[in-house]
Amino acid sequence: MISLLAAATSWQKRKSAQLSRHTMRISLLVLAVCSGPAAAEDWAPLDQDAIWQALSDHTLDYDNAWQEFRASGRTLYNAGADSWGRWAARGDQYCSQWPPSDAWVCYDVE
Repeated sequence: MISLLAAATSWQKRKSAQLSRHTMRISLLVLAVCSGPAAAEDWAPLDQDAIWQALSDHTLDYDNAWQEFRASGRTLYNAGADSWGRWAARGDQYCSQWPPSDAWVCYDVE
């Protein structure tokens, strides 16, 4: 029982770290999608509405994965296997929640 709990905890930590890195990539991709050819010095923080418009009902393609952002707030990430989570634009930040954790993590988006 203890080794099973340790394995589950280890898996959860790896998954959380992977999704955290993934979420940071989303911030950078939203930036790229919304900024177009603008130079880096022209970047400005996106507000809640701009984040929502950039992601809602869109799919982002990554190097070896993709992520779909549904208007319902559900998100599907796939890097060979489906992983369902939740997303939201709150207080001018992109926020996500990935089971089994119920914690929301939020990031500024420029």
